[in-house]
Amino acid sequence: MFLIVFFFEACTSKMNQKRSVASELEITEVKPNQWTALAKKNMLRLAIEHNLEPYLYTKKINIESRVIPHSHPVLTLNTRNAEFSQKILSTWLHEEFHWWAEMNGESIEKAILDFRSIYPVLPQAGGGRSEYSTYLHLVVCFLEYKAVSQYLGEGRAREILQEFATVDEIYPWIYNQILNRTQEIGNVVKNRNLLPDGLK
Repeated sequence: MFLIVFFFEACTSKMNQKRSVASELEITEVKPNQWTALAKKNMLRLAIEHNLEPYLYTKKINIESRVIPHSHPVLTLNTRNAEFSQKILSTWLHEEFHWWAEMNGESIEKAILDFRSIYPVLPQAGGGRSEYSTYLHLVVCFLEYKAVSQYLGEGRAREILQEFATVDEIYPWIYNQILNRTQEIGNVVKNRNLLPDGLK
């Protein structure tokens, strides 16, 4: 009887934690429409289904159609994947990890120096908006991959990143490096102490 009660209380506690995270989110629909509403609904559902708390460095989020997702000054997602909650999850975590990177600026700078040694010459296309952005995104996209793997499984995480690279044409060179040189990039991230506690 005691074990049953303990199990029930543990499950209830986890459910309440997930609900509380969802209730703490401040999601604003900019120029509301059916797609911003759907994206918001899916984000709230994700926050209830998964314990995202370890990776939510900001809980203030805008959703706006026809914008490029960005992390600052307010984390902003677009509605491109409003119907596909798993891709919303990946993009959401990606932008959250930009906040993590900002919180760990000194370690990021060291990781970028490491990546300059690994990739002394960067491609002209398929990376970030600048050389610095491309190196930075090797960290951010690796953390995105690891976190999505944690929630959806490694196979599904790889499929999502591959889709971003090939179908959506988002950071194709960067995502291909994450998929093809996972361990090498992961070693840099780990050695520079850039793994959040939840991913250690």
